[in-house]
Amino acid sequence: MIKPRFKSEKTTKFVLLIGKIVTMMFITVLTYPLVLFLGEFQMTQETWLLYIGGTAAGVLSGKLKLHGKVNKRMTRWIIFLSCLTIMLVVNILMNIDDKALITILGLLVGIPTYASLKYHFSDLEKEVKNYFKRKDYRRYRIFRI
Repeated sequence: MIKPRFKSEKTTKFVLLIGKIVTMMFITVLTYPLVLFLGEFQMTQETWLLYIGGTAAGVLSGKLKLHGKVNKRMTRWIIFLSCLTIMLVVNILMNIDDKALITILGLLVGIPTYASLKYHFSDLEKEVKNYFKRKDYRRYRIFRI
């Protein structure tokens, strides 16, 4: 038997969430120069923010597609990202430029990023869920990674 590292399930889930966020940030940072190289864009702070916004919208849309429901906390983000999407569509209809294209590329990168992270973290999430269900009398539990 392995002694548990975290004593509460909420703490463990929070640590998993932090791990997912760090992994998504790492993947986003790695794909940004590749997108700039392939699209022949200039690296500026504005393109970086647009790419991050597009990736966040892609991750949120992937989350909505995979879960099928929205938390109360996420409704603010949905409204915010919907406004950004409307502004993006208006910008595309008026004229497509590098700024709109980098946001679309970020959106397209965000969806598979979330799907792959969900797939790769699902086994660990199931293991954590089962870990806190099976208790031993001496407060030790079985935990396999």
